[in-house]
Amino acid sequence: DSWSLGSPLGFGDGLGEGANEDQMAQLANGSVIVESRSLATGSPQFRVQARSDDNGDTFTPTGLVKDLPQVFNGVEGSLVHGVGSTLYLSQPDPSPPKSPVQSLLNIIGCKARLNTRERMTIFRSTDGGNTYPDKTLIDPGFAGYSSMEFEDDTLFLLYEQADPVPQDDVLAVLENKLTGNVVSQNLEQLPTRLVFR
Repeated sequence: DSWSLGSPLGFGDGLGEGANEDQMAQLANGSVIVESRSLATGSPQFRVQARSDDNGDTFTPTGLVKDLPQVFNGVEGSLVHGVGSTLYLSQPDPSPPKSPVQSLLNIIGCKARLNTRERMTIFRSTDGGNTYPDKTLIDPGFAGYSSMEFEDDTLFLLYEQADPVPQDDVLAVLENKLTGNVVSQNLEQLPTRLVFR
């Protein structure tokens, strides 16, 4: 077989929400679901999704998935097909931000949420991606990109993870105090390890 470009103008001919870092899964009925990182820097902070019912020749416009929150500036997630119409999506499920800057943004009516990459979670849809009502927290700490596989009724997950610098690591603590860095903000962008579950 050969490859061909479907939807050359983008999902839904370029209509809908902006999307990048796409993940695709094919359902048992042949439909293709595309889950994507949203820009989430001024646009609503939810993942975007499109669907093809003709083997990827055309796609619907992307739309926001309100069951799947995105951190500020978005994050890649992993999408896999389970059994029947079941889909699994892994990504961080951020806590509501509580910083003074966030309080100021709330006062002036800005809808951006300055949350961070934390709380690696697996979301489950049993209706082919229409809704994702079920979620399971895997790791409450800092977490970023992820990759999943579903094989023999088992779901495998590999993800970036970072914990705060232990307070007995004198050099790291001193470096953060000298440079004025906030440890949690640095670790959000710099994972220290990959975790396989």
